[in-house]
Amino acid sequence: SMPPVWEGNPMPPQQSSAVGAVPSDRSSVVPAGYIEPVDRAAPPNTSERIDPTADRFTWIQDRLRQLGATYYVLETLEGRQDLYRFHCRMAVGGNSSYTRNYEAVDSSPLGAMSKVLQQVQGRTTPRL
Repeated sequence: SMPPVWEGNPMPPQQSSAVGAVPSDRSSVVPAGYIEPVDRAAPPNTSERIDPTADRFTWIQDRLRQLGATYYVLETLEGRQDLYRFHCRMAVGGNSSYTRNYEAVDSSPLGAMSKVLQQVQGRTTPRL
């Protein structure tokens, strides 16, 4: 049997609607559970061991939600299997009617997400 693409990934790999023109065998690099819009994102199954990469995915998503993310999507660039684009929509001043878009491209999914988080944190001062 084939080893899983993501060791310790709590969600079974599934075809993601967000990864447009990419063949399904490539889209399994990013588990579909990490691409869902914020309001439908399933919490990770904490009873299973999660590898540090998956852990970091979860941490960045949680952080973006805390900062006011209303939607985000991670996808491979069309025609470029080696590049990932992370797009995030943030509520401005806590008002979801006004949003600002952030986007970054990187050779790793985590890199793209980290870049967007840095952009967002540079713009927003969290109110404690």
